Amino acid sequence: MPGVESGIATRTTGADVDFTGRTALMEPSVMVHKANQIAIFFASYPREEAVAGFADHLQKFWEPRMRRQIIEYVHDGGVGLHEIIPDGVARLK
Repeated sequence: MPGVESGIATRTTGADVDFTGRTALMEPSVMVHKANQIAIFFASYPREEAVAGFADHLQKFWEPRMRRQIIEYVHDGGVGLHEIIPDGVARLK
């Protein structure tokens, strides 16, 4: 049956799925949209506060694998990302 492996139901969205059935990575377009929504919220702050706020939000609310994915995406050029995102991502631990 599609979407079921070893008795564990998995989502079949085209994203990688880990052994627990949880989606391991976001689709890049979804990740870009989510990151941009966060950046747009902070964009009205002075630039330093916006960058810090963006980085703090990702550090607090994104799983490590999500943070790794956006770090890699920025490293690969970061197409479509809001202008504060690369500086915010550079601050992630």
